[in-house]
Amino acid sequence: MNFLLQIRKKIDNIEMAYKNFKVSNKEISIDYHFDGRKPSDSFCKSNSDYIILVIGVLFEDEKIQNREDYYFFKIIEMYKKHDADFPNFLRGCFCGFIYDVKKMTTIVFTDHSSCRRVFYFENDKYLYFSSDISKLRSFTKFDENNLTIDINGSKMLLQNGYMLGDTTIIKNVKKLLPGTSVKYKAAKKAFNVFYDLNFLPPCDMVYSDAIDEMEKFFSRAVRREFNRDLLDQKSHLITLSGGLDSRATRIISKDLGYNKVTNITMSQSGYLDYTIALDISNRLNDDFIFFSLDNGKFLYNDILQSCKNNGGTALYNGNAHIDYMIDNINSEQFGILHTGMIGDVVAGGSYITTDRIDFSKGLYSTIKGFCDFDVNTDYINYSSQEMNLLYNRGINGAFNGLYSTQRTMEAYSPFIDPDFMYFMFSLPRDYVKDSKIYIDWMKKYHRTMLDFKWEKTSLRPSANKNIVFCSRIYKAIYRRVFKHNKKSMNPYDYWFKNKLEFKKEIEYEYNKAYTVLVENEELKTVLNELNKRDKTINKLLVISLYYSLLNLDLFYSKDVENV
Repeated sequence: MNFLLQIRKKIDNIEMAYKNFKVSNKEISIDYHFDGRKPSDSFCKSNSDYIILVIGVLFEDEKIQNREDYYFFKIIEMYKKHDADFPNFLRGCFCGFIYDVKKMTTIVFTDHSSCRRVFYFENDKYLYFSSDISKLRSFTKFDENNLTIDINGSKMLLQNGYMLGDTTIIKNVKKLLPGTSVKYKAAKKAFNVFYDLNFLPPCDMVYSDAIDEMEKFFSRAVRREFNRDLLDQKSHLITLSGGLDSRATRIISKDLGYNKVTNITMSQSGYLDYTIALDISNRLNDDFIFFSLDNGKFLYNDILQSCKNNGGTALYNGNAHIDYMIDNINSEQFGILHTGMIGDVVAGGSYITTDRIDFSKGLYSTIKGFCDFDVNTDYINYSSQEMNLLYNRGINGAFNGLYSTQRTMEAYSPFIDPDFMYFMFSLPRDYVKDSKIYIDWMKKYHRTMLDFKWEKTSLRPSANKNIVFCSRIYKAIYRRVFKHNKKSMNPYDYWFKNKLEFKKEIEYEYNKAYTVLVENEELKTVLNELNKRDKTINKLLVISLYYSLLNLDLFYSKDVENV
């Protein structure tokens, strides 16, 4: 599902340049494609006063017979009342726009966490918005002076494994930030932040009350997601691992009465992610699907497809395993793919630090200091290092798998419910740090979560802190001594050393990518630095950039003709 919106800066009577727009007038043109799958609230609907397009899934407490009509008129009323802030009153994973015919005003929006992304590009004549960066690129190829490789964005991908802020790997193409809408009227573009977790007013609440409120907000978030499955008469599908976050989604949904669940796990066979997920599934009498990642094939089966799915905004391995999963299940029987995405950040405080804001932290590569990031913009302003990591490593990086899922179904996490996130990030940070309130909440409301080991410590979550500390030290030393250890979530170096087919394929792809990219003088230094350090993750980063540029047709033919 995708759309492309073209806004004319000068109103005139020239004929449309593109005949395939399904909706057009003198001011705007819309090209959209909906695949008709469910669950979905995607629609493009108009009357004499408004054109509204929405892509994604919306959560509503009440049953709705005709969701298209319901949300069309609901959005109109919210727009009349709240103007560009109206998306703040929707819940779910969505993006889109509203065009006010009489006022000749367009508002384009993404959701609170930009689960459904919007990219934009501007030249002298037009302003383009699209939910698909590939579509944006294909419709604007004529403007080669503006649509070339963004070197700084490319360095971000090579160093960080994800973009910073609103950057992409295409020069002058930006991504709409989470919780943001943009209003265009009378040749003026204005960004509006309707939801921001920075600089929240502190929540003055005693600890015991905070635990009770956490239960209220999280339970409501789970109901929003799972009720949507029931509305569509679909079964529930949950990604389950050995961490706390996915088990929270499953066990709390169980406590709330949701059954007919299939848990799905992807990991090394025998690893804690598999054994813990299997134990939980057996206890809850759930169906269980396991995909073994032992041979690492998912990292070279279809690299171009994975890079196309994420639009070159992140390291491709983050969604390659999701591609593998989606290609091997019958997604039509399921509703939303429920996850525990970034629960460790929101509820466990894993990004809490006293460090100053530093964009060289939280990188996937073994290098740093090769890209720049300017926070002195109209609407990028991080209040702390925690917020920097949340919006960049978290949302820009960890959300990577969402975009592959969206080929066939929507994916979501109760931890990114905007009400739950707002509450959790307004709490005193010592409540949240080191999973303190997270574990105390389990003890009070959901003790079943404590019955299973935690992959992070190999112990139960309620284990004595001193024992947990010793366990984590032991695991850190073990990983350092046994660098090619297969007992990890992503044992890339182990596969590279021990799996001949894996090494052969990755070496081939890396050499091909490096040979082409190193011809670019502006990228040569960072590529050579990555090449010096013999880490498999560095090779995957180089491969990611190569295929991302290839997908977006950002190479000149001479760059690849001999490869």
